[in-house]
Amino acid sequence: MVALGRPFYLGMLYDIRRDMIIAGTTLWDPEILANYTSTSKHPYTGFEIITEDSFHNKAHALGVEASLKLSMASGLVSMSGSAKYAEDFQKTNYETRLTLKYSTTTRFQQLTMKHLSKKNINHPELHDVDLATHVVTGILYGAEAYFVFDRTITKGESRKEISGTLKVVINKIPTFKIDGEAKLNMTDQEKNFVDKLSCKFYGDFQLTENPSTFVEAVKIYRQLPLLLGENKENVIPKKVWLYPLHLLDDKAMRIVREISSNLIDYSVSVLENLHSLEVKALDLSNSEVFTHLNYMKIHLTNYATRLSEFQRDVKQKLVVNLPKLRGNTGIEESVLFDYFKEIDSSPFNQKKLEAWLTEKKSEIALITSWIENIMKDTSLNVTIGSLSLYSSIGDTAYKYILCLRFHLVEEDDPQLIDMYNYRYMLNNSTSSSSLQNLVVPNNNMHCVTIISRNSYEGEENERNPTTRLSLSIRKTVSKYVECGWSQS
Repeated sequence: MVALGRPFYLGMLYDIRRDMIIAGTTLWDPEILANYTSTSKHPYTGFEIITEDSFHNKAHALGVEASLKLSMASGLVSMSGSAKYAEDFQKTNYETRLTLKYSTTTRFQQLTMKHLSKKNINHPELHDVDLATHVVTGILYGAEAYFVFDRTITKGESRKEISGTLKVVINKIPTFKIDGEAKLNMTDQEKNFVDKLSCKFYGDFQLTENPSTFVEAVKIYRQLPLLLGENKENVIPKKVWLYPLHLLDDKAMRIVREISSNLIDYSVSVLENLHSLEVKALDLSNSEVFTHLNYMKIHLTNYATRLSEFQRDVKQKLVVNLPKLRGNTGIEESVLFDYFKEIDSSPFNQKKLEAWLTEKKSEIALITSWIENIMKDTSLNVTIGSLSLYSSIGDTAYKYILCLRFHLVEEDDPQLIDMYNYRYMLNNSTSSSSLQNLVVPNNNMHCVTIISRNSYEGEENERNPTTRLSLSIRKTVSKYVECGWSQS
């Protein structure tokens, strides 16, 4: 089992039902443990480039298997050091990410089989109490480090090309040489590229300062072997071997059930899908159109907040039920499968969430295109904003002000209300028929014709130098678009 930065030692008790170390407890006295411990060298050093940022890939990179993966995803198990890498996910899709993993092992320690019998136990009272399920009998020592490199993708850049260049540069890190002035030997093209990289570090090494740039990361990478210490004393448990307590004595039977791979994979996928939609919503909330209009930005940020809150709810449900499922409590996996079925029929159904986000994306694209076309004509003096009429009407420099006002969305979005009510178990959720209206495609497209017609009808006044055109976007309780001219 992977240690995940936890302070294991030989003879320590462990409860696999809760994935918890039983701190300060051992079945044997320290001097007995020392006499029955064997140590062997286990030298290894390697590096790996991780191209995917999913939880499954992070767990694989850390060497996590079986139900420990679900304990990680839910937050049941606390992690430290390099294992904190598993908690770092991209917060935007407008970045490309690659991770460099450095891994080393030094020695392996284990208790001898002669030692593993009840007659050699110094503290049998701990063995008979139902505190733990296993005892630590082997530890592999070493250290790991993860350098996470992010690169923002600007408009017009190719994600594929940026990712390819990033991989080439990171592959060179173990081979980069530093000259006498502590500078990297790089080409000008490489320097220009790496200057745009940011770096985060997760490791089992004591650093005076974490690297934040590519150059700093390379320097730290080259120092890692030295940071282990002259005698490799600065290492930590990387992997542990557990021995079931019931094999020491049948009376101490601890029933431990394995969580099925189906439940593990489904639970992780639910959490990943919620996070993915949250990131997409936050990306949309940063659209350029919101420099003019902010009415939909509030909806998107509220949507992302609901998803973040619901992820915490799902994790808490897992934290409460995982120890019960693993132990002899009579709780079956159907408890969690039923919970996920309930989610599937709720406002947090993945298809409903995706449909709502797709609709918002279409609305943003439509309004963006419309504004870009309006702003192309530099002869027009146009003010665009959610409340632009009120900021324009007081300008006495203009004899006439034309206002084109659009009512696009509800101030209280039904989907957001349903998501809120479902979480807090309120009873004023809207009907299923109302929810279905949210996923009808192109239900606002008729405004294109209206916008075009009204724009031409107002062309003569727009050309008048004493006329200002004010475009106002406002929220309303109506779902559909109202377009019209008002003149003052």
